[in-house]
Amino acid sequence: MNTKPEADIRDSYERQAGSYTALFQNPEHVEHKQAVGAKLAAVLDGFKPETLLDAGIGEASTIIPTLKAMQRKPRLLGFDIAQSRTDWANKNLIAAGIEASLFVGSLRSIELQDKSVDVSVTFHAIEPNRGAEEVILRELLRVSKTALVMVEPSYELGDEAQRARMDKFGYVRGLPDTLDRIGANYTVEPWQLDINPMNKAALIIVRMP
Repeated sequence: MNTKPEADIRDSYERQAGSYTALFQNPEHVEHKQAVGAKLAAVLDGFKPETLLDAGIGEASTIIPTLKAMQRKPRLLGFDIAQSRTDWANKNLIAAGIEASLFVGSLRSIELQDKSVDVSVTFHAIEPNRGAEEVILRELLRVSKTALVMVEPSYELGDEAQRARMDKFGYVRGLPDTLDRIGANYTVEPWQLDINPMNKAALIIVRMP
């Protein structure tokens, strides 16, 4: 499959803007996000980051419960490819009392200097970028000093139906294989808190040398 143009990804997310925030009217969704936040916070707390980059922050629907659950609150930076979703993220972070530096940007060319944040995190942000896996991973590793933490759909852990769905939508494939080619030091395991059983994710943690 050819690499999906970023303009198509951006336009899709622009059309969805506000929908993730609206889900928080559902108590079951809130409970699920709190569980996700607690698990992700436990991982991030292990690195004691002073700065944290949410790459592909969306509407901040995952990072807010994560930060609330963290023992130590890092300074947050975040970006999204869609202006409208970045605006929603800013609004939601302000409502949650969380300060952040947000900007519109691309996972394929992150407008930050090398090693400018302690830890970077993605949550289903690399998802629609099949064909750009290596470019994105190299960018995330470039800006991260200590670790890169990713929760992304796993072609490798999925069954035949999930793989067919990922092929249809152009979701990422082979993140571990790509990390092997890059020579990264990483661990991978099932995420196990998937809201969609047809989109099972892996938790991938890359530790910098």
